[in-house]
Amino acid sequence: MHLSALNLRLQQLEKNIVKVVQLLGEYEEELNDEDDLLKKSKYHRRIEDLKKKQIEYENELIELQRQSSNEQAPQFQNIAKQLQGIDNKIDLLLDGQSSLSEALLFHFTSVERLIIQPFIQSLDDSDLIQIQASLETIDTKYLNDDESKIILTEAKQLLTELKSRNLSLPVSDEAMSEIINYPTVDTKHSLKLTIPIIPFILSYEGELGAGAVIKLRETWHNWKSRLFSKE
Repeated sequence: MHLSALNLRLQQLEKNIVKVVQLLGEYEEELNDEDDLLKKSKYHRRIEDLKKKQIEYENELIELQRQSSNEQAPQFQNIAKQLQGIDNKIDLLLDGQSSLSEALLFHFTSVERLIIQPFIQSLDDSDLIQIQASLETIDTKYLNDDESKIILTEAKQLLTELKSRNLSLPVSDEAMSEIINYPTVDTKHSLKLTIPIIPFILSYEGELGAGAVIKLRETWHNWKSRLFSKE
């Protein structure tokens, strides 16, 4: 590549990196000052977008080094250090957000956490926040036992159906069997164990058929509406 063209691309890359560093600083400040979990989730997604940018810029740097006659030039080394700093900062900020799933797991015993964890690993922050709010509300409010049993029945029927399809699922057959057959003391506790799995079930609409999944989705939505409207 012609030297002037290479320098122009390097200058643009440095400008892009400076912009990412500035945005990371802004997002870090917002996360530290924000208590609302939904707003924290928004900044979490923005940081994940910056992670993609950082990877893109790393690949661009590698390509520019390949085209240069001096791969060890100070400018290349400086940009590489900046990108590594961005990577470290992003990892630090994203690790802090993992507390959403950790907070959810505190509602369960150590044995139950082993069952629940595989199901919640693929959930996004909005699902985790909704589940956390549901579990906290269940602990403090009266529940209609009949409504709860309907959710339990529909969810476990669909889990059983998923297990019988021999699909390539992100959880083992053992985990599926555990949640379907896990002994519980009462309906409320069984419901708490099932709620984190409902978004997982709903994601398999194509495999289970729209009718069955829509039925559970409506039941779940109506139940949550009544749960959060009770005084």
